[in-house]
Amino acid sequence: TVRAVDNFACATTKSYLLKICPIVTVNPTSLSTATVGSSFSQTITASGGTGPYTFTVTAGALPAGVTLSSGGALSGTPTAGGTFNFTITATDSSPFPGPFSGSRAYTIVMADGEVVLPPDTLPDGTLGVAYTGDTGPASGATAPYTYTVTAGALPGGLTLNASTGQ
Repeated sequence: TVRAVDNFACATTKSYLLKICPIVTVNPTSLSTATVGSSFSQTITASGGTGPYTFTVTAGALPAGVTLSSGGALSGTPTAGGTFNFTITATDSSPFPGPFSGSRAYTIVMADGEVVLPPDTLPDGTLGVAYTGDTGPASGATAPYTYTVTAGALPGGLTLNASTGQ
């Protein structure tokens, strides 16, 4: 209640209702780097307001293969490399005049994983007979792949197809 008195000693009072709204803070401040094809998991938390909190992506998009649970679990196995920008919002459970919410913008880098070349050995060839050995298909990281000989040399008369690995 506030009372005001003027120069002639006339007074009046008035009652006010002041609402103090909480600031909801989303954490962590940044996310770790993830690798395509490898399991990723990070927990998003909130503070301020009244728990429990509900988490949603309110701008941008998560990387393919990664999801955000309403409880704040950011997890999955990324399927594409690149840099992804998105905003996560946490909404608290406060009754009227709530609920209250807070947001944080994130950037996450999905690093390409290791390229795997099966098999470890190629079949033996016979001199004078057509040969087809297959080093592919490669897996991991991000396709398409390019195949090259980086050490040693192929036997005379053989070539490596840069597109297929044969």
